[in-house]
Amino acid sequence: MRFDLSRFKSGTDRIDRTYEPGVFASATADTDDFLVAEPVHLTLDVKKNGNRVAMTGRVTTVLEVACSRCLEPYRVPVDARVDLRRRRNQPGRSQDAVIADHLRCARRR
Repeated sequence: MRFDLSRFKSGTDRIDRTYEPGVFASATADTDDFLVAEPVHLTLDVKKNGNRVAMTGRVTTVLEVACSRCLEPYRVPVDARVDLRRRRNQPGRSQDAVIADHLRCARRR
């Protein structure tokens, strides 16, 4: 899934989308580890402040995986929290400086 964050204005916006399992067929074609069995529901609050963007929310679906013992398929419900923070690279800043900022942000949690 990709989102064009440039269309979001400063402040808070909400994304509430449902994707059919077939949308992920090409992304999972190279693996037989799992199959997206039910629609994927995504809800995100997007907060944009200058060059900083924070996205928080949830993604829910059901995956189908094969039992490693008997190889029979079974379904696993997924209810995952999303908490992403990005800062657009500023002209003149090196990639190392951007990575250092991300590491500092990750350590604060």
